[in-house]
Amino acid sequence: MSTGVPDLDDLIGGLVQGDNVVWSHDDVELVRLFEDAFLEEGLQRGEPCHYVTTSHAPAEISARFGPHVLVFDARAG
Repeated sequence: MSTGVPDLDDLIGGLVQGDNVVWSHDDVELVRLFEDAFLEEGLQRGEPCHYVTTSHAPAEISARFGPHVLVFDARAG
């Protein structure tokens, strides 16, 4: 399976179904590019897509990806 980023797929050999993927980096925009590519790949394949947010409002994430991405709100409180 693809991460949605061909160079990353070459580096890690793609993904195996059931892999958990966590993006972590100081550059939020860089992480966002990887998130977008990864989720778009899953959506194009018709795969179930889940997004755990620890900082952004779920409505913001839903507006970004649409109704086919299930958003879990893991923000404090």
